[in-house]
Amino acid sequence: METRIDIAMNNEVMDGFKSLLLARDHSVSDGDIAFAGGMVAAWNATENMDGPIVFAAECGFGKSTLLEIYLRHMTFNDPHFGAIVVKQKKDEVEALTNAINRNPDADGREGIRYRRAFAIRGYDPLAMTYKSYSRQFSRQAYYPVIVMTAEMFARQSTMRLLDRFSSFYDRDEQRRPRRLLVIDERPVLTRTHSMSVDDVNQLIEDVREITHVSKHRDAAANYREFLGCAQRLRAELEACDGRGRIEPIDFEYFLPDDLRRLWSDSYDGDRYDALATFESTVRFGGAVHLRRGVDPVITVSHRIYYEWTAYRPFILDATAATDPYYAAGNFTVIESPTPHSYGNVQFYVCNGENLSKSFFESHPQSFEEAAAMVKEISAKHSKTMVVFYKEHLPQLESYLSDEIETGTVLTKHFDSGRATNDFKDCDAAVFLGWLLKGETYYPQVASAIYDELLSYDSYTDVSGVHYRDERVESFKLGEIVTERIQDVHRIRPRASTYPVSVYLFHRDEEIIRKIIGSFPGSSQREFIPQRRLSGRLTHADNLIDFLKVMERGSRVKSKEIYETIGMSQRQFSRIQEDPRVIAAMRESGVEKERTFYIKRAQ
Repeated sequence: METRIDIAMNNEVMDGFKSLLLARDHSVSDGDIAFAGGMVAAWNATENMDGPIVFAAECGFGKSTLLEIYLRHMTFNDPHFGAIVVKQKKDEVEALTNAINRNPDADGREGIRYRRAFAIRGYDPLAMTYKSYSRQFSRQAYYPVIVMTAEMFARQSTMRLLDRFSSFYDRDEQRRPRRLLVIDERPVLTRTHSMSVDDVNQLIEDVREITHVSKHRDAAANYREFLGCAQRLRAELEACDGRGRIEPIDFEYFLPDDLRRLWSDSYDGDRYDALATFESTVRFGGAVHLRRGVDPVITVSHRIYYEWTAYRPFILDATAATDPYYAAGNFTVIESPTPHSYGNVQFYVCNGENLSKSFFESHPQSFEEAAAMVKEISAKHSKTMVVFYKEHLPQLESYLSDEIETGTVLTKHFDSGRATNDFKDCDAAVFLGWLLKGETYYPQVASAIYDELLSYDSYTDVSGVHYRDERVESFKLGEIVTERIQDVHRIRPRASTYPVSVYLFHRDEEIIRKIIGSFPGSSQREFIPQRRLSGRLTHADNLIDFLKVMERGSRVKSKEIYETIGMSQRQFSRIQEDPRVIAAMRESGVEKERTFYIKRAQ
C-alpha cells in the first residue's frame, strides 16, 4: 500500500520525466505517463517477488530516461535507498553512474560529486592491475547504487557471487539492503560456448595452479573432483571422429562454491568463462564437430540461473512480448495497455524472393542488381538504412559508394547489437535477407532455455528451414521476428512526424504477419522489384529498362519497342502481363494507348 510520501515521490519523478521529454520535443501521451507511473510505483514497492517483471515499454518510450530520473531522485532524497542497475554497454554504465553522482543543484555545471553510485568495471590489464580490479568488489559496499554491464552481471551470477552486492553501508555506517534490481534491456539468459581438447588441457593446468597455491583446506579435494570430470570429457572428445553429440558426463556435477570464488579471485587470464563452460559441458553435453578435420570441438548452450528471488527484479525490454528468451522461466511481461499508433509506417513486402545468404553466394550478379534496387528505393527517400549480411556487406557497399558518400544510404549488418542512434534520421529501411544462425543454433539455445534436450530434426520447404519440435520452431520464429522489430526501431518510427517505409523480403507469411502486427496502425503493400535479382536478364528485364529511359512526354509505338529490345510480337504481348512490367509502368509513369506507349510529362 502506497503512503502519502510514496505518492509524493512518484509524482515528483513523473513530473521530471514528463518535463524532460517535452523539452526534447518527444510526444507524451496520457497512456505513456500512466504506464511510466506504474513502473515507478512497482520499483518503490517492497513485496517479495517470485520472478522478474518485464516492462515492455515501446522503443522510444523513454524508459532509460525514466530510470535515470528515478535513481537520481531516490539517491538524493532517501539515504536508505539502494539498487543494482544493469546496462548493456560500458559507456552506458559510465554515463548513468556520472549522472547519478552529479550534484542536482549544479544546473548543468560541474557540481559536487556525491558518493551515490559506483561502476563495477571489467578487468582491463591496460587500465588497471588485477588487485585494483578485485578491490572494487569491496569498495562497492559503500555506495547505495551499483551499475554494471549485462556481461559482468552474468559472470557474477554464473560464479554464484551476486550475494556480495546484496547490501551496502549508508552514511551512518549502517548496513542497508540493495533489493531493487533493474536491468535495462534483456539480460544474458543463455550461453553458447565451445571447448576443444586443448581448451580442456589448459583449464586443467589453470585450476591446478590456483588450487596448488590456495590455503583453503578443501582446495586439493576440489581439484581432484574437477580433474576426474575433466579427464572424462577429454577422453570423450578424443574419441570423436565427426559430427554428433556427447551425452552428459555427470548431470549432478556442480562446481564447489569454494572453487568458484577461488577462480574469481585468482584467475587473471582471458578465458574467465572457461570454468563455467566446463561445468555446463559436463552437465549437459553438447554438439561435436571436427574443426579443420583435426581438432574435435564440443559446443554447448546452457541457461544462466540468476538468484531472482533474492532481489526485486525488473527488466526493461521493448520487444519482450515477441522475444522467445522469456518463453521459459518465471517472467511476467507487462505491455502498455495503450500502444502507440504507427499510422506513418508503410511496409512493402516482397514474398517472391527470400534473399538468403546462400542465394547471393550462388548468384554473384545479384549484388549489383540488389544495389541497383536499393538506389531506386533510396531515390524516393531522404535517408535509407540498408541491412545486409556481414560477410558480404563490403561487396554490396562497393556498388553503393556514391550514395554512402553523400549520406543518402547508411549500411549495417544483421545482428550488430541493439542500441544505436546512427539511423534515427532515416525515413526508409531495406532488409536484404534474413539472418539464420545455423541449423544447430536454434535447437541448442532452445534446449538451454527450456532446460531440456530438444530435437534437432528439421525439414525445408519453399519458405525455408523449419524444425519439427514446436518449441525449437517457435524460438527460431520469435528470434527472427524480435531482431527485425528491433532493427525497424533503429530508424525511430515512433518519434517520426514523416512517413516511414520498410522493405521486407521473405516467403514466410507468419514472420511477416508478426512483424507488422507489432506496429499497430501501420499499413502493408506488395512490393515487386523491377530488378531481376537472380539468373540471366529476360525480355521483361529489357522492357523494364526501356520504360525507365523513355523521355518524359514521349510516345513510342509498340513495334519500335519490341524490335529495339529484340523480341517477337508474340513475346512482347505475353510479357505485358508480367507483374514486374506492370509495376514498372506504374512507377515510370508509362501508360498504354492502343498500340502506343506514352510516358507522362511529369
